[in-house]
Amino acid sequence: MEFISEKVCKDCGNTDVFTLTKIEAAFSLKDSTIQKTACTNCSSVKWSSYWHNKPDLDIELLNIWGYDPDLYFMDQDEDIILAEEENVPLFLNAIDKQNYPQKKLNTLLAALCIIVYDNVIADEEYTEQENIRRRKTADKVITELIPRKHLVAETKDWEIMDYVRQIVFPLIGLNERK
Repeated sequence: MEFISEKVCKDCGNTDVFTLTKIEAAFSLKDSTIQKTACTNCSSVKWSSYWHNKPDLDIELLNIWGYDPDLYFMDQDEDIILAEEENVPLFLNAIDKQNYPQKKLNTLLAALCIIVYDNVIADEEYTEQENIRRRKTADKVITELIPRKHLVAETKDWEIMDYVRQIVFPLIGLNERK
């Protein structure tokens, strides 16, 4: 897969396209450099939009992230960005092997809790079948979190948001907070 970023000039509407490596795209490593680059058409440094595609999470990216305290998939709400059902096996493996510093492991635990939170309650915007599938996803993650609840309990208050704790902690056998 090719990773690119596009920046649209605010003055002339020109779109400049930049090629990124998988790692640059995953961690937005070139964003500030590209955003400061002058338009190839009019030399303006003003832009109206900027985006880049991102790779799917894999073990290579997770390990790079996990071992580097300065890397983020996103600098805010990283746990929400990571909270995808297909990432569950990667997260569980990393948590069980204690591969990374505790702060990174806690982000993975928070992401697992968010997956439960996002899928546990039936929502009117989904069909009955979709809600059944969502509940199965939540149940699968709950089953994995229960034997790891001692790790979840050790997270800091700010690492798992209150609204998530209120729903998820009782489901895995924890009080909302000690």
